[in-house]
Amino acid sequence: MLISVCVPFAVAAVLAVLAPRLAHVPPPRRAAWALTCAALVTAIGWSGALASLAFTGVAQIPEAAEEGR
Repeated sequence: MLISVCVPFAVAAVLAVLAPRLAHVPPPRRAAWALTCAALVTAIGWSGALASLAFTGVAQIPEAAEEGR
């Protein structure tokens, strides 16, 4: 689980560093679309990682753990 949580955070950090540089390479319209799609994919990755962490935390609560197998 460590990799599935750390990879989205690392990708977001790399995107935050590279996005300003990559925004000036293609034409403005193409750059806007590329950065929007990259931000969307990063947001989905963050959401999945945070949901995984939240599920793991909730599953360790004894009352919630009794509901599972």
